[in-house]
Amino acid sequence: MEDNLKLGFALGLHLHRQHAETFYILEGDVDFYLDGDWLTAPPGSTVHIPPGLAHAVVLPEGKIGRLLMIFQASRLRPVPARARPRYRKPSSTTRRA
Repeated sequence: MEDNLKLGFALGLHLHRQHAETFYILEGDVDFYLDGDWLTAPPGSTVHIPPGLAHAVVLPEGKIGRLLMIFQASRLRPVPARARPRYRKPSSTTRRA
C-alpha cells in the first residue's frame, strides 16, 4: 500500500503480534524507532519490522514523505478446499505454444 505522509506525521509506539511490516521509502527521510534506537531511512531504504517488535514512525519536522507499506502474516493459514482453484495436470498430448 502506498502512503503519502503529510507534514507533522507521527505514528506512536506500537506493535503488531500477528503480522510483520516492511516499509520501502520512496520520497523524503523517515525516522523509525526500533528496538530502543532511532534510525533515519532515506529514499531507497527498506525497513523490516517483525511481529512483536515495538516501533514508531515519525517525519522530521517540516518534511513530507512517501512510502510503500507491505504487511505479511506471521502465520500462514491453510486455504479451505472449497477456495482452492481446480488444477488439472496437462496431458502429454496437450500442445504448448
